[in-house]
Amino acid sequence: MILLFLPPLVSYAAVMSSGNKEIVRCSLDAGGGPGFSSGIYSVSYGLAQQAGVSRLESGCQSIDGGFYTAVGSGGRASAGLAQGFPGRTVADVRIGIRTSQTIPLEFSKPMLPFTLASASRIVLLRDKDGIVKSSEMPVNYVFEESTMTISPSGGNWDSNTTYLVEITTMALDEEGLSLVEPVLIKFQTRLDPSVQNTIVSPSDNATSLFIAAGALADPGYVEISSDSAGFQTTVKTATSKFEKDRSFGRIHAVREINFYNSFDQKTKVSFLQGQALFSIPYPDSDGDGIIDGFPPSARVRTARLYSLDENSSLWVRLPGSRSDSSAKTVTNSLPHLSSFALGTSADNSVTEAYAYPSPFRPHGPNAGPGSGQTGTDSSGINFVDLPLPATVEVFNLRGKRVWKGEENTGAGVLVWDTKTSGGDKAASGIYIYLIRSNTETKTGKLGIIR
Repeated sequence: MILLFLPPLVSYAAVMSSGNKEIVRCSLDAGGGPGFSSGIYSVSYGLAQQAGVSRLESGCQSIDGGFYTAVGSGGRASAGLAQGFPGRTVADVRIGIRTSQTIPLEFSKPMLPFTLASASRIVLLRDKDGIVKSSEMPVNYVFEESTMTISPSGGNWDSNTTYLVEITTMALDEEGLSLVEPVLIKFQTRLDPSVQNTIVSPSDNATSLFIAAGALADPGYVEISSDSAGFQTTVKTATSKFEKDRSFGRIHAVREINFYNSFDQKTKVSFLQGQALFSIPYPDSDGDGIIDGFPPSARVRTARLYSLDENSSLWVRLPGSRSDSSAKTVTNSLPHLSSFALGTSADNSVTEAYAYPSPFRPHGPNAGPGSGQTGTDSSGINFVDLPLPATVEVFNLRGKRVWKGEENTGAGVLVWDTKTSGGDKAASGIYIYLIRSNTETKTGKLGIIR
């Protein structure tokens, strides 16, 4: 018998049991909560014991059988997927899981089943159409001493769907100790080729591949990777050639797409026009039409998708690329699956270039640098949406050039301070401007009112 004498005002909390194990959990309570007391002391216990019965008495307390100390025997439990669990891992998601597959977890120590059940949940994260969800799924649990197997209540998981297995640290081992850290496991099931599917890459949760119903004959799975292709010699060589051969050319992102059949074998697949649509995202945080972080600046309007020709180590442009400024993606129909890249080239288009404000009236009633105002001497006249590189010249009506500027930074903007090349303020009147790229020209008029 072990006699424990504890300080006053310690409150009794709860008793939980499972099988031949019992946990008595407690907390110190300076508020004089309920407990077993002799009138001098009140006592509670936070112990995990191997005896089937404990006896609590007033005055002094006795515990029958041995008990573990708070340190535990072997530390707190950890958990993970059981050895041999199938599938391939992309980022933090195990992909290629059969819809009939149960999810087995192993714990480093025996666990208390009733705490596992209450601490566990399965969440549907993304459906077969690539739409983000957050709904908890009904599942069945089977427990052993140090294992737990999860299966869907409906018999099968949904196809091409991403799930999250979550177990909080409220799960306790048989010593009453919580998991050392929460368990978070994501897995993605195989697709059903009889329906349309959208596969979203776990690498960035934005790169996506749409496959029409019937475009595939096998219920396998698609792997979209942003890592493996980035280190291939062929990809590096093709990228080097692309950026060397094209003035201001850039490769911004590379993705490798593979299809694995129902036997987990990598398989070549081809598509008819429109059966497979592939989208790669680009960063443009301020929505200015310039891809972030790539000096000199790269214009979204030049962005295209390219396919890797492995025989010649070249990026070959796919016809028909289109950009979506709201989704910030570039999309193209794919003829097959291989490695693809998002690339930009020199922007030679002058179609969207223009000058403002016009008329330029720095001392008028609506003078100011804001939108719709007529400008100030310090803000000048802006030429915007310029290609890269670009040259801008301003002429008076007699054909004499009064100013010339060059844009080579990729910012797409030149500012004329409305002074002539000699340093004098340009007089009131009508002026002609000429914008040139490497391949195109555009002319326009602007007015100055002093």
